[in-house]
Amino acid sequence: TTTTIRPKRNYTKKPLDRLKRPRNGYMIYMNEVYDDVKRKHPNLKFGELSSLIGVQWKEMSKAQQ
Repeated sequence: TTTTIRPKRNYTKKPLDRLKRPRNGYMIYMNEVYDDVKRKHPNLKFGELSSLIGVQWKEMSKAQQ
């Protein structure tokens, strides 16, 4: 097999004074429940925890979100 060498990408740095987007409802919810879910399921990896939290989020009603 032959390997190909890819050229380096030129990433532009974002200005430090750039405003960040506000967090959406899901991100706020995830930050609130992540530690509790992690304690209940200590063997799960981050991706698995995120999937579990996502299922919980989808099961919530719009009023709860």
